[in-house]
Amino acid sequence: MKHITILVLGDWSHDGHNKSSIVTIRSNLTKSEIEDAYRSGIKKVGMSFAEDIGAEYEEHGATISPEEIELLENAGIDTSCIEPPQPWHEGHRIYEECFVDIYMEIVALGNPDLEWERVGHEENHLRIGGYGLFS
Repeated sequence: MKHITILVLGDWSHDGHNKSSIVTIRSNLTKSEIEDAYRSGIKKVGMSFAEDIGAEYEEHGATISPEEIELLENAGIDTSCIEPPQPWHEGHRIYEECFVDIYMEIVALGNPDLEWERVGHEENHLRIGGYGLFS
């Protein structure tokens, strides 16, 4: 696996709630191959996962409906990482790690040859200084 791709979750442009995170993966697919495989995969699932789940800011975090979970499960996606409803929020909660896992499972539906793993994003950072640039 030779391709490093940085997955960006949340408000990547920092023009809304200003919260985002990154997940760095190593895979056998390029960024564009991952994007193509995702588009293929969502056709098999029957929903646009990344466009439908967590697309809007929610006070208690992103939720996913039972119907959406069923679509994922019918496509063979493991949804065990999705949290069941709790008294303080409606719907099933989905957290960052789970979101990435499901996203990548959809990519694998679109390209069964996918191999991937998370890598520490620190592994690819080259710290070049500039601390005072942000004072």
